[in-house]
Amino acid sequence: MAFLTRKKTLIKYLIVLILIIFAITLTSKLTSSENQYNPVIQKHLKNAFGNSTPKEEILYISRYQDAVNNMKYIMDKLGYEVYNLVPWYAPNKRPECFDNRACSTMFTAICRKYKYIIVNDIVSDGYGYINSACSSKIIFELNNRYDVYIPQEEKEEFNVKFGTSLVNEKKDISIVLQNSYENYYACKKGIYIPYYYNIGTTGYYNELSYDIIQSVEKEDIIAVVEETSQDSLIAKVELLKRDVPVEIVPWKNCNPRTLAKYKAQLILPSHVTSRKIMENFKHGIVMMIPSEAFFREMVRETNQYSFDSPNIIKMDEGLEKYTDWYNDDMEDLFVFFNSWDDIRGLLHSVNFDKVRTKAKEFADKQELKVIEQWREIMSEKPSNKYIIHKKKPICKSNEGHFYNYSNN
Repeated sequence: MAFLTRKKTLIKYLIVLILIIFAITLTSKLTSSENQYNPVIQKHLKNAFGNSTPKEEILYISRYQDAVNNMKYIMDKLGYEVYNLVPWYAPNKRPECFDNRACSTMFTAICRKYKYIIVNDIVSDGYGYINSACSSKIIFELNNRYDVYIPQEEKEEFNVKFGTSLVNEKKDISIVLQNSYENYYACKKGIYIPYYYNIGTTGYYNELSYDIIQSVEKEDIIAVVEETSQDSLIAKVELLKRDVPVEIVPWKNCNPRTLAKYKAQLILPSHVTSRKIMENFKHGIVMMIPSEAFFREMVRETNQYSFDSPNIIKMDEGLEKYTDWYNDDMEDLFVFFNSWDDIRGLLHSVNFDKVRTKAKEFADKQELKVIEQWREIMSEKPSNKYIIHKKKPICKSNEGHFYNYSNN
């Protein structure tokens, strides 16, 4: 009996050794652009093959440091440790192992190490996990269009795989939407999302506090952050025409510490939402944005104005429903201007301290809600207080069909 036990143990260790050697061989064949991540991948694989019991750790797959910081802040309050893995391939590319069918072993091994895997922003970064026998709970955090960066020739295959995974009861997949427009967009593309959460950000920024920002003396100057061409081609030009004091802030320097000295930040919305909204609310940075009517006018009549979802402008209440800028819950938290001529007067007539205080109170309540929403997602027995269930698609697909839903 002792001999048989030793023999089984020896065989077990030999299998583990073979798998580790295979993993090292696999990662050594990555392209030169992927080689820098070999140690990271090998570490995951080595630990995964050597330990079959998932740890209470979270693998957070993200290419964006602000998103990583936000998730670490949330999960620290919930008692989880977050490990960030930056994909070792370009957003519009698949890893080389995908072509030789060796990816499945690698992704399955990583799944053995982590109980939870969260894929941030770029859904295709999680394609390997839904395409393999992954035992982890996969959470897609959609802050962008679900098919962003997917090459046209791969979209059909991707839609089939991603869509069917959402209705596959054998897979433990959750969808987190930062904005409800992402659900509408997916629906028009033929993807039905039956269950999802609407969860925003906390506004956390590198341990920076509201009191620190408010200790900075404010100047009667408007900041325009140069994120898009319209910021310099429209906002800067129109303000200078009217002798409104303005400074252009490079996008790379856009943070609460940099913006603290300005009376307000003027923003021409280019996306349905921005993580900077809650970041500014949390730290007392007042935002001036065009009124809904003036925004519609500029998008329709100004060639230089770019908005990533112009179709919602044509919808009844599309801006209120699908953007955070014009959401009814936030209407008292921005300073709206109806024309460029309004701005100078608003600088002296608006009680900026009152707006700042209300926005901070909103951000504090939002943070508590966000943490409770994530607590529900991570729970073994969720209360389902925050989950949203749609029994059928919310729209008519532009594709003429759905990849994962049928009336039959």
